[in-house]
Amino acid sequence: MGAGSLIIHNYKYIHLALFHYVGIIQWKRKSKALTPLIFIFAMIFTPLASAKSITVTDDMGNAVSIPKTAERIVALAPHVTELLFSLGLGDKIVATVEYADYPPAAKKIPRIGDSLTINIEDLIALKPDLIVAWGSGTSQSLIQRLKVLQIPIYLSGSKNLDDIPSSLLRLGELTGKDDMAVELAQKFRRDLSKVKMEKIEPEKKLFIQIWGLPLRTIGGTHVVDELIQHCGAVNVYNDLSQLSPVVSVESLLNRDPDIIVLSTKDKGFSSELSNLIKPWKQISALKNGAICRIDFDILLRPTMRVLNGINELCKCIAVAN
Repeated sequence: MGAGSLIIHNYKYIHLALFHYVGIIQWKRKSKALTPLIFIFAMIFTPLASAKSITVTDDMGNAVSIPKTAERIVALAPHVTELLFSLGLGDKIVATVEYADYPPAAKKIPRIGDSLTINIEDLIALKPDLIVAWGSGTSQSLIQRLKVLQIPIYLSGSKNLDDIPSSLLRLGELTGKDDMAVELAQKFRRDLSKVKMEKIEPEKKLFIQIWGLPLRTIGGTHVVDELIQHCGAVNVYNDLSQLSPVVSVESLLNRDPDIIVLSTKDKGFSSELSNLIKPWKQISALKNGAICRIDFDILLRPTMRVLNGINELCKCIAVAN
């Protein structure tokens, strides 16, 4: 039995006990001897009534309080849906957004929109007791609209790799999955320690194309920048502060990456990098054939599967070395 369930269980029996004694008090209304008893039960009952609420700090630093463990959750990002499933909460998700496709069971969950817009009326009709949104991906205007609804909102997001297990632990508290969250967090940290590579000398510069037109990559504040370091290389655009900056082909030529990483999925990518820069064969990665493809769902989504993404990325870098 989880902590939240235990408190509610005890709350039930304290309530019954207090009701029983109130009956005795009414029967012996004139007896002053029972006055201390009323005081004692009032002292016990009041803290237990308030103790059943749960408060955590979300990934963006905001306090999130719910009166009891969440039973009806709206997940407003694909990675959020995946994190909740990893905690065994797939049956608690009443709605999600487009591209929430993992695990396969997630595809059956009703969609109410995407990261930019959702159907507020549909959300209200679902009567969720917790909304989990993407702190850096869900539009801020949408988040402000949701706050007006007075439904607890948890903002998920990872600035570094350790934020992933930390987020799991906090979501576990809100949903009564504390033990599962601890187990997953320990596994993540343990498995992560097994895949770290030594820094490569001379230093290998890596470019990740996450979009074709416009040409888009990851900046130095993106969690994938840490993944690249973890594998012993350096992000060629780590000096840019944006999470996902648009860059020019000219700047890419000047930075001359040793390794280029593309997505395994063609859908959504308007053109492969190799076609975009075909006239400029002087880029080291192209001259040496150091181009590899990785499933970006396992690389870019801050979930347990990012461990698979790190393994694939490290293999790519090791082969290019």
